[in-house]
Amino acid sequence: MNIFNRKLTKRNEFIKLAWLSDHLKRINERTNEPERMKMHECSQHAKQQLCIYCSTCSKAICAQCILPMFDGEHIHHTHSRLDAAQQRLLVAIKEQEKNVQSDLDQLEKCIQIKGSIIDQIKTRRKESLNELEEFQTKIKTEIESEAMKYLKKFQDEQKSLIDERNAYKQKQAMLKKAITSCNQIELFKQEQKIFQRLSQRPKVPKVEKVDLSDDIGGSPLALPWQIGEFVIEQFSVKYRNRELMSSTSILLDHNQYWSLIIYPNGKDLRTDFYFSVMFNLNKGAPQLIGYNLFVELIHHHHDDSKHNYVLKSIRWFKEGQSNGFDQHYKLNNLSIDEFLNPKNDSIKFRFKLRPLSIFEERKLFQWQIESDNENKTKQNQAMKKIEDELANLRQDDRKRRQIIKDQQIEIQKMERYNSEFKRKRTQSNGDSRDNLNNQEDRRFNDVNIVNRNFSDAFKRCLRRNNALCTYNIE
Repeated sequence: MNIFNRKLTKRNEFIKLAWLSDHLKRINERTNEPERMKMHECSQHAKQQLCIYCSTCSKAICAQCILPMFDGEHIHHTHSRLDAAQQRLLVAIKEQEKNVQSDLDQLEKCIQIKGSIIDQIKTRRKESLNELEEFQTKIKTEIESEAMKYLKKFQDEQKSLIDERNAYKQKQAMLKKAITSCNQIELFKQEQKIFQRLSQRPKVPKVEKVDLSDDIGGSPLALPWQIGEFVIEQFSVKYRNRELMSSTSILLDHNQYWSLIIYPNGKDLRTDFYFSVMFNLNKGAPQLIGYNLFVELIHHHHDDSKHNYVLKSIRWFKEGQSNGFDQHYKLNNLSIDEFLNPKNDSIKFRFKLRPLSIFEERKLFQWQIESDNENKTKQNQAMKKIEDELANLRQDDRKRRQIIKDQQIEIQKMERYNSEFKRKRTQSNGDSRDNLNNQEDRRFNDVNIVNRNFSDAFKRCLRRNNALCTYNIE
């Protein structure tokens, strides 16, 4: 077939040929090959390929750059093969890529922690709002405001961490591109740029988990009352004798010990015919805690709020501090108002108290946790001390056992020597036998003395060992 008689292919049909893209790519590669070869040539020596790496100058050079006959500028420098230098550079870049990946992992953990905190905040906000629907709009507003404050804070921090993560990912992509895509020359040209960007990498912040178990809202939610009673027998006699009237220490919530005190006790002339009551926090709060106080002087016949005498107040307490009310009750009215029981000359008080708000109660919880942790630490220290003492005793026991074992070996040696001595003594005869007997008698006596000493020492060690074993068992 005459190829010149073939029908001409139109341009739009020619472009659709399957092999065209590969063919054009090969043409472009051949066209660009001289340019790439020129990039690999030495700038000082024409048509010389770059094949050596100068560590002194941190650049690629040709073979003539290190030869005196070509007036090379790198004659006395430190050189290595270009491919070997490339491998070292790739290893360094890969190590940096690992460090970036480690930082990314840490950032992911930080972001997860922040996300968990945000989830906790959202959950606590929802629970608080569900529980506080019956309260005033003001309380809901306070809770919402407090929650949004936390949300904004942690969301801003999380956004900052996400931005840092994206920046790290860009640096990681740059490193991966340098590892997989750059040729030798491009890699060395970008070396300074790569490590300069990596040196600007900020330190990954450390994010701690936050305990959000406390209520978010700042509302003074009502807490349950803690209730107790105090009965004073022979009140008139004690008051006349100026005795201090105080209840025994009463254990209430949060490991707090309270007592109720009748005040004054008759020593103050200005209030000698009046009395009131005071609360004393004996133990349980190292810092000031606000309390609602409520005390009733119980009517002798009718125990109800209508007939009882009521005192109310808000006071602040810390451990060892007393506080009370502004009102006083006239002593003569005890009998008139029928608060004094004439049968046994007694009066009865009912008291109630509670922290002012959940935040005051939180202080108590925090103190109780710290107190428990302190006790636990002391117990652990005591256990550690006991364990150390037991370890020392066991070590002493091993040493004594080794001493006993060594002494047993020595005793066995002495017994064998004694047996050998008796055998030789039996075989001896004549004058030489008498002389030998005298010598062996002296040696035998010495051996017996040593044997007795070792036996005594062995028995003492056995007694110590038995005593030590008994101590360990106890």
